[in-house]
Amino acid sequence: MPLDDIAVGLFKIIGKFIVYLVVDVLLEIVFYFLGKVVLQIVTLGKYPPKLDKEHSHGFVQFIGFLVIVSIVVGLYFIKK
Repeated sequence: MPLDDIAVGLFKIIGKFIVYLVVDVLLEIVFYFLGKVVLQIVTLGKYPPKLDKEHSHGFVQFIGFLVIVSIVVGLYFIKK
């Protein structure tokens, strides 16, 4: 039925939008904030610089991701 095809297409679009929002929020807020805090502690506040200077957002997000992975792996081995 044509109405079923429209509904399926609409749900796919809504699903992709929700996934995009979750991934974007995860990367931009959680990973970036965590990476920023860790890098500021490790570099004694020198990196990432204040908002007016250019820096790599991807690198900061990657550091945040590594911290999350390290925590998960550490908790796995502690529980084991």
